[in-house]
Amino acid sequence: MNSKLSIPKILIYDQLNSTNLEALRISETITNPCWLLAYQQNKGIGRYGRRWVSTWGNFSASLIYFPTGSLIEFSQRSFCTALAVRDTLINFGIDADKVTLKWPNDILVNNKKIAGILLQATNALLNRKALVVGIGVNIIRPKSNIACEEMELDLSSMSDFIDPPNPRKFLEKLIQYFDFWENRFNTQGFADIKYSWEKYGPSMGQSIKIRCGKNITAGSYLGLNELGELIANVDGDLKQFSSAEIFF
Repeated sequence: MNSKLSIPKILIYDQLNSTNLEALRISETITNPCWLLAYQQNKGIGRYGRRWVSTWGNFSASLIYFPTGSLIEFSQRSFCTALAVRDTLINFGIDADKVTLKWPNDILVNNKKIAGILLQATNALLNRKALVVGIGVNIIRPKSNIACEEMELDLSSMSDFIDPPNPRKFLEKLIQYFDFWENRFNTQGFADIKYSWEKYGPSMGQSIKIRCGKNITAGSYLGLNELGELIANVDGDLKQFSSAEIFF
């Protein structure tokens, strides 16, 4: 764990509308990796613009950094991030067998959502591209979460299983694991990340529901392709999805 991401700048806020929006705001003023942690976030952003409200005691953070490569390689960092969050949860005492991954960007405990990820690319200084990695984790059980209520998802939290850490302690460990998986991506490539992610994803052949916009179809999970897209058998046809949501 010897990359520059191991010792990034950390900005801590009592409250923000959104750590991702704040990271995007400062993207044209910084040149080195920076983590932003908010103890309360009241206008967080989920996928497809859904609101994600995080109350005091839960984890809302974003990393802004400057990886090289294509936008596809940027998007593949969601798999690195999911593995890092999984490792962090396990480090604090959650049973590894309970922590699974759901394409494209959710972490589950006992098949209930405990964390989500949102990636956003933007322009930065010196004609570089920046990547913002937003991460939300239920450290304590939230009273409600608008994004999950809209999607009728069950939630879990670290406090359901262990005496939970505070957000600052969680971030300290997460930084270490994120750095590990980022280095793996840079040295071994996405194939190695894909292999690791699939070990903790759905079972091959598992029945899933796939939501694309307002359309929901049933299929069987068949893994990821070399880009990280979902592969599924839908009515006997092999389909690949670059953007969708799945449910079990």
